[in-house]
Amino acid sequence: GPGYLSASAYVNTTPITHVTRLMTAVTEAEMLRTVAVMAVLCVVLRGSLAFSCVCSPAECEEVEDADCPRGAGTVWDPCGCCKVCARTEGEPCGGPYGFYGSCASGLQCVVTDIMAENAEGICTVIPGTDIKCGVPRLVSGCNIVGGHCRCDKVPTCPDDRPFTFKSMKECKMNLAVMIQHTHSIEEELTPRGP
Repeated sequence: GPGYLSASAYVNTTPITHVTRLMTAVTEAEMLRTVAVMAVLCVVLRGSLAFSCVCSPAECEEVEDADCPRGAGTVWDPCGCCKVCARTEGEPCGGPYGFYGSCASGLQCVVTDIMAENAEGICTVIPGTDIKCGVPRLVSGCNIVGGHCRCDKVPTCPDDRPFTFKSMKECKMNLAVMIQHTHSIEEELTPRGP
């Protein structure tokens, strides 16, 4: 897994291997469009941490729930202007200004790599909601969701690991590191006076 702090020590491990997945043309087109928009925004907004949207609904592609993969349904884009397909389990989400997208219903965007420059998360099933085994066990832990530590005790299957962190203390330590890392990156991008 990614490097993160435990309550007792810093653990530095190799990054998670990306899961290969088949993508529909709609999802692939959305990703390409999102990357293009982000590239343009990086050039236009370079040095500025402000974000503003220019919404032109006439330029939005019509996307219906039926067009989206695996019943993901639609959500509003980060600007609240156009409907786009929601992200499905295992897909990237969140990121700067939410440009990686929002998760489908029943999923949450969990940040697992606290040192990533883009604060990207992965859409995961909300712990305790999708139990597919005969004898679940109760597990407690925490995840970073929406920039906050979210802790719970949920039933889960023995092989499932629904939480990134074992305790609120461990989660808060890692959240503080993530926030500090994000501020360091923002400072690097902020132009300095002559």
